[in-house]
Amino acid sequence: MDAIIGEGELKFGAASKDTGGQGLRSVRIDGDNVRTTWVGLAGASVGIGACMPQGPGTICAEYSG
Repeated sequence: MDAIIGEGELKFGAASKDTGGQGLRSVRIDGDNVRTTWVGLAGASVGIGACMPQGPGTICAEYSG
């Protein structure tokens, strides 16, 4: 996946509620921290979203409802 500093639009293409999809919406530099915003569409992205914050170096994960 390629990413740039900033925010962009996501296009999930042929993703469906069964297969799902996940994409990186934004990357920001905040002092010594890199902040990312991810968007998921049903399916497998729900499980991936729960696992990503467990990665090494993750300081915080926030979920909006």
